[in-house]
Formats: sequence, C-alpha cells, structure tokens
Amino acid sequence: MATMTESKMQYLDVAIEWASANPKDAELALATFIVVLANFLAQIIVKVKKGGESWVSWDLFAILRMASWTVISTPIVGLWLQTLANTFGSAADVPTVASKLVVDQFLFGPALLSCFLLYSGLFDSVTRFSNQVSPAIEKIRCDLFKMQRAGWAVWIPVAILNFSVIPDQFKIIFLNVIGLFWNIGFALMMMDDGEAKSRTAKAESKLKQT
Repeated sequence: MATMTESKMQYLDVAIEWASANPKDAELALATFIVVLANFLAQIIVKVKKGGESWVSWDLFAILRMASWTVISTPIVGLWLQTLANTFGSAADVPTVASKLVVDQFLFGPALLSCFLLYSGLFDSVTRFSNQVSPAIEKIRCDLFKMQRAGWAVWIPVAILNFSVIPDQFKIIFLNVIGLFWNIGFALMMMDDGEAKSRTAKAESKLKQT
C-alpha cells in the first residue's frame, strides 16, 4: 500500500513539475478535461432524468465536438485576456472594470459564440456526412441570442469578480471552476436543442409523407 501511495505521489510531482514548466499547455489540458467531464456529467443527468436509457451508449461526437473546440478556443481566450490587460491595465477601479466588461461581454463574447455555433454546425455536418454549410448558418441565426442571453446571466457577474477581486494567480482556476458548471448546463442546452430539432424534423417528414 505504501509503495502504491509513493508511486501516486511521484506521478503527482511529475504532473505538477510539468504544469509549472508548461503553464499554457497545462491550462489547455485542464480546460479540455473540464469540458469532457462536463459533457459526460450532462449525459449522465439526461440518462437519469429519462430513465431506461442505455448506459452503454454515449454521444461521443458531442464530447469530441466540445473537446476539439476547447483546444481551438482556449489559446484565443488566453490571448484575449492578455490583450484586455495590456489595453486597459490591471487596476480594479470602476472605469477599468466597466471598460473590460463591456468589450469582453458585448463584443468578444458574441463573436466567439458565433464562431462556436458555426464550428458546431460544420462539425455536425461533417460527422453526419451531410456536407452542407446552410445548417451551420441556420444554427447561428436561431441559437445565437438565446445562448448569449444565457451566457450573460452567468458570465457578466463572473467577469466582474474576475476583473475586480480575484487575484491574478487564481483567475484561471476561478474560471475553470465556474466553467465546469457552465459547461454542464451548456451541454444540456445543446442536447435539448438537438432533440427539439430532431423531433421537428421527424414531424415535418411525417407531414410530407401524408
């Protein structure tokens, strides 16, 4: 038992040393892990709520979609936060925090969400072999405001705290903790949206057949 504990501690020490030497890679790995975990938890919640769902069947495409988007977007978000700090400074006074908040939540946020919805639509088209761009454009038109509004309810208070009272060394940890719960809710929202569109498509198909 002691040997196993010592072995685990060695692995932990190696992981900490690697994270210290490669902070950007560690940040990306942590963000990707959180998104994958959140998606698994969201699927578990759906299975428990519905009852009778197979525990063997998992939507791996949904997990891959979110994980791949996280790999793409995390460096962009990190660069954006650095740009905000360079542009407006790191002071916690009201004008600085308000300026960061407005630019972050009302310019960058909707732009990033639009890119995600486009990526999500294209990903679904490719993985389902439809090879059509129009569903991706339609996804932005239908879902952007609804998801952005839900995002503002969470991320505006989070951004205010992050820009004003959270110390620099804890900012990423804070965002990742909030991100775990947000990503669970976001994954559930995506699943509900997918099921609703699937039901609509089936209903339209039946109408055409009659």
